Amino acid sequence: MPGLLRFQCVMPKITRRLYPERQDCWHVYFGDVHVGTIVRRVGHPSDQDPWQWLCGFYPGSNPGEQTGGTAPNLRSSAPPRMKFTQAGADLFA
Repeated sequence: MPGLLRFQCVMPKITRRLYPERQDCWHVYFGDVHVGTIVRRVGHPSDQDPWQWLCGFYPGSNPGEQTGGTAPNLRSSAPPRMKFTQAGADLFA
């Protein structure tokens, strides 16, 4: 329709970058926006999953709105990065 603006651009990719101050922490970005973290938890009981992931950002969602979870390792059947990707897709939908 005439008069409507159309944006013709590629959807930003979800990427992760190693956090320089910790070797067991990755920041996850949607384009250039920090939208989450995958990290090895510290100080938790040894019978719990050591890896944690969090996905959410503000503005763009309601304050405090985020999703997250844990995993026994990064190579488990549903690793944090895969869960994060699905959570991000759900959050951005």
